Amino acid sequence: MRGHERLQSYDKHYGMRCVTGFTGCRWHRYQQSTTASKRWDIFWFWFLIAVSIYIMFWFYYWLLAENGLDDINWYAYEQFDKAVPLYGILFILTCITLVYIVIMFILTLIHIGCGHQIYIHWSHRLLLSAILVLCIVTTIIMDQIWDEGWKLQKISFMITGPFLHVSLLALMTALSWFILSWLIPSRQQIDIAHRAVLSTTIRVILFIIYIIIMILLYILPLYIQSPCISGSVPHKPALVAHRGASTIAPENTVAAFRYANKYKVLTLESDVSISFDGVPFVMHDTTLKRTTNVRDVFPDKADLAGCMFNMSQLQQLEAGTFFMRDDPYGRRRSLTANEVTLFSNQSIPTLADYLKVAMEANSSVMFDIKFMDDLRKGKCVGHPFENNYTDIIMKTATDVGFPDEKMWWLYFHLNFTNADGVVSNHFNYTPVSANRNVPPEVLNRTGVNIVNFAYHSITPDNVSSYNDYNVSVNLWTVDSPWLYSLHWCMGVGSTTTNKCQLLDAMKQPIWHLTSGQFKIMWITTDCASLIIILVMLAVRLMRRHKATYSVETISLGSTSHGGTKIKHSPQTMKRKLLMDAGRLQDDDLPELQLYSTSPSADRTPTTPVEFKDIFQPDAARNGEQGSTRTGKGGKGKNRVGSEVSF
Repeated sequence: MRGHERLQSYDKHYGMRCVTGFTGCRWHRYQQSTTASKRWDIFWFWFLIAVSIYIMFWFYYWLLAENGLDDINWYAYEQFDKAVPLYGILFILTCITLVYIVIMFILTLIHIGCGHQIYIHWSHRLLLSAILVLCIVTTIIMDQIWDEGWKLQKISFMITGPFLHVSLLALMTALSWFILSWLIPSRQQIDIAHRAVLSTTIRVILFIIYIIIMILLYILPLYIQSPCISGSVPHKPALVAHRGASTIAPENTVAAFRYANKYKVLTLESDVSISFDGVPFVMHDTTLKRTTNVRDVFPDKADLAGCMFNMSQLQQLEAGTFFMRDDPYGRRRSLTANEVTLFSNQSIPTLADYLKVAMEANSSVMFDIKFMDDLRKGKCVGHPFENNYTDIIMKTATDVGFPDEKMWWLYFHLNFTNADGVVSNHFNYTPVSANRNVPPEVLNRTGVNIVNFAYHSITPDNVSSYNDYNVSVNLWTVDSPWLYSLHWCMGVGSTTTNKCQLLDAMKQPIWHLTSGQFKIMWITTDCASLIIILVMLAVRLMRRHKATYSVETISLGSTSHGGTKIKHSPQTMKRKLLMDAGRLQDDDLPELQLYSTSPSADRTPTTPVEFKDIFQPDAARNGEQGSTRTGKGGKGKNRVGSEVSF
């Protein structure tokens, strides 16, 4: 009797097991399905796309929001009365969520590319739903606590627009293979799934939508307006150190101001209040809790405004330890022993101390009078100097010998104009306007040569208008290199920043292109994308006319995972198996012949076996010639164990 050899063995397909297992908890081969995706499967796939877009938006949002880190963390401090790195927490959570979403999206695309059913397990569905809800809640909350974030997103497109265009085009080009395989299925995909994944009408509609999206991406650069696309680069903006070099030393301390001087800043910016005994001192917050140890030294007065303390009491407080304790800018690990000692011995500086440090480097000074805000809030009620605080500040500057022209006074602090609207002050201070409603020609006529605006409240055209009248524009607060580059390209005169050490190191904007260079980049990327997509389309159309089948493929496609078995007649199965062997007519398929695949075996057919018998257990064919191995047929699935030769 002729020996029998194993004619069929299944590949393990460990990679596909991981894909279907992680996505749909289908870790076994018999659980995999090449049947058409159900409507709910399609719904959850589109749901995944929607959540992916949403979370990518938030990732982009938090990348840009790093410029507003102080504002976001300040809100957390007001809510919890202690330092909370809210921005860092939200950014890390977004990154983790983005990684999960990207993995899910890639695995789903692999399902489509391999012709498998798109099945997302219910646990992933719940998690995706939770992510969407959290994104919506976050959107509502951020709109309430930091609406400037949306303004930041809007102006960011002037600097990120060209790169977003290239990135989106590359992404859509890469996804085109999966999109085309879905919209233009091969005959094998249609036949094995027993019905098209989508109806022809729906596929045509989606194909048109896909073409429209690609056309919009191709012409998107027409609508990108950026000051960094110009003929020349303007002069680099000067730096105004916000509360000193406040990201590398404790804010509003002598150490912070001296660190800022190392980076040749034009101006030192700070905030001034008046002590209860009439001494001007430097402090940003109304209370002293965030930046000093007032809770330890004066626990019963910790909630009082700084203006209600005498200078002798203020000098008892330490104003640098918080920088190491709270580590607001993640610098604690990089501090040297000398810096730790220096920062731990910082006290609240007086206005005179502040001016003397500025004079050491011949820097100008600009400050907000916080005492005005505290009076307006009712925090300094009964203060003995509430009516003559400006005189105290001027006298202090005169006593120190600080040059008048080096002191930038914000316009709303003092009335410098006479009856004719002309600036007139015998101190010769440099007036700075913060009113955007005053036209630049009026400012020029009244002797105001500097304006101070928020970074999001001005356009390139506005800057150009002020420059035409020799009015320099200072924008606050700019910490991100991309935003500084944008203002650099705008022609801004100076920017207020917490990171003077970072911006001082920049020798040019992060990017600058001439109009011709931008057009070359645009046309090149568009043409490359179009050629790649046309090649993909040609390959899909060629594959559409070819179909190959295997017993395993048909077996995987024969059962739906909803518990309903797809019925196949033996004749239908036979026709699929023999399609690649010459596409024989039905009359030519009365029976199948089994041959040994051994090279030494002769090619004489064994006893004919009916096709339906191939899928029966061995016990059902006892007595037939040979003992050909077959798989076991189970309920709801056909498991095949023999190879069919023709």
